[in-house]
Amino acid sequence: AILVDAYANVKSHTEGSVGLVSDLSSVLAHEAKRLLLPGSSFISNQQLKQRLLQEKERMQQMQKVKLDISKRMAYQRAILIQGGVKVSYQELEQFIGKTGGGRVHPVEEKILGGEEEGEEGYGGAEESEAIHNLLDRYGEDLSELQDRRNQDFKLILEIENMRRLLSMNALQNQLVAQQKRIVQVMEGIAHQSSFTIPEEVVEGNTSSDPQGLLTLKLLSAEHLPKMDLLRSCDPYCILFLDGPGSRDSYMSGVVRKNVNPTWGETFQWRVFSSSSTVTISVWDKDNISKDDLIGTAYLDISSLTSSFSDEPIALSIENPKFYKKIKSARIFVQAKVTQMEDSDVQVLDGEIEDM
Repeated sequence: AILVDAYANVKSHTEGSVGLVSDLSSVLAHEAKRLLLPGSSFISNQQLKQRLLQEKERMQQMQKVKLDISKRMAYQRAILIQGGVKVSYQELEQFIGKTGGGRVHPVEEKILGGEEEGEEGYGGAEESEAIHNLLDRYGEDLSELQDRRNQDFKLILEIENMRRLLSMNALQNQLVAQQKRIVQVMEGIAHQSSFTIPEEVVEGNTSSDPQGLLTLKLLSAEHLPKMDLLRSCDPYCILFLDGPGSRDSYMSGVVRKNVNPTWGETFQWRVFSSSSTVTISVWDKDNISKDDLIGTAYLDISSLTSSFSDEPIALSIENPKFYKKIKSARIFVQAKVTQMEDSDVQVLDGEIEDM
């Protein structure tokens, strides 16, 4: 009776109370449904409470995981002090632990068994939040810092490589200029000198007399590289025949903005017994800076006949400095060597004239 009166007193002060009979009927109906209905169509209060407790425990575990992840993320940040000193998360944690009263390092905590579940130790999450705040305000991302250092180092290497290439180019230009000066001096000496042919040398068969006439048609080239970044190739050729008596060198016309140029020009040399190779150097004309050497091709005249071949001769262009850029580059020529007695020319005072 006392329990019933107490229950009635509580229900009378509760908003929306329906009475003892209604509550008992609700409890009985709930128990009946829990016992009779299958579990897939009815969830009892006990099952609901158990699931809520499981969800609460899972959320607590997720909160711990988030805190652990945030700590690990914080380990990638550090406060940089002038002089190359880095203050990491662990060092801040130890410093705050010392100033706050004997904080145990989290690694030592795990080794020694840690604290009871649900406890955070001195400072707990608030201390971790404070360290994160410090690192967010004054810290630097170490991975980004390493990336910046790598980029700076790469830029330094690129600049050093450019300086090396410029130095090599300047040295090559100096060598070319020296070779040109030497050739000019030698040509001057040759023009000023007079030679006497020994009497014992058989007439008409001396090494100083021309043995024939070389005629070369410079036809075209293909797959020439662009030597400059912002503009196309403006190719031209310089041709000369080796040998002590073959001093003539020729320069072809410049074909503007074309990596597959066509020249269609003809050149001639007197051929001496020591003559063996025609050298064709291909250049890129540059109006601002010095002309760039694309590469060099060589024609062996020993296998030439007295008439032009039906098919053009394809010569590879060589330059070890730009091997990959010019490996498919070719220059096309036609050439023939006519014996002096068969050719319609005569040599007068060192010049070739038509008869």
